[in-house]
Amino acid sequence: MTISPTAWFSEPERIRLGDGVHVNGGCILWAGPSTGSIIVGENALFGPNVMVTAASYRFNDGQPVTDQDMEEHDVLIGRDVWLGSGVTVLAGSEIGDGCVVGAGSVVRGRFPPFSIIAGAPARVVGQRRPPWPQKLADLKVIEDSPEPRVAPDERSTG
Repeated sequence: MTISPTAWFSEPERIRLGDGVHVNGGCILWAGPSTGSIIVGENALFGPNVMVTAASYRFNDGQPVTDQDMEEHDVLIGRDVWLGSGVTVLAGSEIGDGCVVGAGSVVRGRFPPFSIIAGAPARVVGQRRPPWPQKLADLKVIEDSPEPRVAPDERSTG
């Protein structure tokens, strides 16, 4: 696990980071003051200045925002997830294993594994291929190609 010295954790007793997680500079992980947790799977990568929050202020109760109760909802970030620079993940979000989130995106909601997510608000814009199995014996054909793939220097010119 690698955590930048400039990363900031609020309510760290409710933040769980899996093995191999990398948290870059300027990141803020803000669990809720009472119940909201942040759970991050193995090998997740946080780009610089990522904000993840499991809480937000209510704002429409007829009094100053800071005098209103907070709403807290757990945040779940799967394994092998890459959050690009400046991403904000809001309370209650669930990001599936293998997702990639584009820089500057604002994530709210649930996203299936291996999605490519971007925008404000974030939405699925593509799919990432699942990684190859690590053992040679477990390899299977992931996609059938009608033509064999040939490197450019092996093509015939004639």
